[in-house]
Amino acid sequence: MCMKGHSLDDIPPELTPLEKARRLLDKASLLGWVWHSHADAAGKVREELDEAEEAAGQDDREHLIEECGDVLFSAISYVCSLGVDPAAALDRANRKFAGRFNYIEEKMRERGLSLDVSHEAEENALWQEAKKQGL
Repeated sequence: MCMKGHSLDDIPPELTPLEKARRLLDKASLLGWVWHSHADAAGKVREELDEAEEAAGQDDREHLIEECGDVLFSAISYVCSLGVDPAAALDRANRKFAGRFNYIEEKMRERGLSLDVSHEAEENALWQEAKKQGL
């Protein structure tokens, strides 16, 4: 039997990287390529984080970029293994971050302080305050 093409060839190239990763993973899972457990998927994320950390200590930017991509892809795979839409989860995280950051910025401005490394303790305290307020 002669197989033509590949299973992932029909994924549109114009998709955003996040959507493309989700579609690649969805298609692969239909063909039986799935994590046996959420713990296995989480372990892959940890493995990729370790590899990225190792690459960060080297003088090879291309290798670092590759490993960072692997971290993101494995994180998306983990999220999908939990049955969560990664785009929706990321959108929620973006909004949460923006709300907390805006809160810090506003409070720092009220105190006459700038956002910079010299005020890290105040910024961290405000971040915790924003979290407690549900932002």
